[in-house]
Amino acid sequence: MRTICIKIIKNIKNMYYKFTSDITRLGPILTPYVLEIDDDFIRFTRRNKSLLNKDTASMSISNVANVKVNATILGTTLSICSFGGEDIIIKRMNIQDAYRAEEVINNRRRELKNEK
Repeated sequence: MRTICIKIIKNIKNMYYKFTSDITRLGPILTPYVLEIDDDFIRFTRRNKSLLNKDTASMSISNVANVKVNATILGTTLSICSFGGEDIIIKRMNIQDAYRAEEVINNRRRELKNEK
């Protein structure tokens, strides 16, 4: 499942994408993986096994080293590797969502590199 919201306010473009693990790919029902991408940050959340708290991780898009998509029959794994930080791994995604997330992150990395 994916949510896309792009707002333009006073010539400032704010992008926001939300991707989740896919139930049809045997992803967790009660504790889905959620990946949120905005202009500057990538946020990963997952409700932990007690269902009371959430495990979270975030990183700046400028700290992303590479993005890998590993497609299998039962679902796709998206790996976001960072420079010296903790990697974000989202399992059981829809393949279209994984490739779209990879494209969004790589395009934003390219835009940030060209701004410097």
